[in-house]
Parts: sequence; C-alpha cells; structure tokens
Amino acid sequence: MIKPKKIHEKITVKGDLERVQTIFSHFVNNPQEYQFSTHYGVEVGKRPIDKIGARFSTLERFGPINVALEFQTFRYKPGKKFEFKLLKPFKKVNIVGGFEVTALENGEVEIELTVRSAFADNLLARANRFVIFGFPVKYFIRVQLRRELDFIRMAFENNLE
Repeated sequence: MIKPKKIHEKITVKGDLERVQTIFSHFVNNPQEYQFSTHYGVEVGKRPIDKIGARFSTLERFGPINVALEFQTFRYKPGKKFEFKLLKPFKKVNIVGGFEVTALENGEVEIELTVRSAFADNLLARANRFVIFGFPVKYFIRVQLRRELDFIRMAFENNLE
C-alpha cells in the first residue's frame, strides 16, 4: 500500500475561532479579494464556496508557471475547517487541500494549510503523485502555501472585517 503524501504549512495568529470565522466569511462573501502576488483571485460557480459541492477556480503561479486550478468544496465547518478537492488539471491524482484551525490556550489560533493525496492506487495516480510531491514541484507548492498563510496573517493584522 502507498502512503499518502502531504505538504503543509502553519501559522499562529492572535485571535480566537470567532475572529477566524469573520475573516474567512469575508473571503467567502468577497472571493475576488483573495488575491496576492502569486494568487490571482477566486472565481466561484453557482453555489457559495462554503457549501458542500461548490466549485471554484483560481489562477496561481507556482515558480515560473501559471496554473489554472478548479476545486470542489467537500467539507466546511465555520471557523474550523475548509476542505476541497482538486478537479482540474489533475483530477485522477486525487489531490485534496484545506485549512484547519485550532484554538490555542494563549489567545492564539493555529491555521494549517495542507495539500495531500487522497488514496488512489493506480499507475497514473502513483506517477502523478511522484511528480507533484517530488522536487521541485513540492517546493513550489510549499512556497505558495506559505504565501497564502502570510496573506491570511496580514488580514488578521489589518483587522479585516
């Protein structure tokens, strides 16, 4: 059996789960504002992004390459968890991603952003996992995760409502 692969980054920010929910709700209601130097915004389909089955797409830069990505929300717990699966361009690889928020005892919260392989044991999935979770692609994904979390940290620091 193949062990699932995982790439993740974390940040700790001052605040509570309610503050996280406020910031995440802002981006749910204003997805066009979720953009920075290597993430060119979010386009949402017919259903709001926080609804199970919602589809959304992004254009992101990984190193020197711009990649159009399409996702589908499969789990959402306000202020705690937002998970989505990658539909394009690598649907058969079974890649999922998500944010998970944990309240800490000292008035802070930890926000973790993860990209991982869901289980699919076929030759194509194995080959694609090798490419996506190998160097240098893994490095570019990790850099993008760090930039997303830095963007969220700035939203906290700027008291985004």
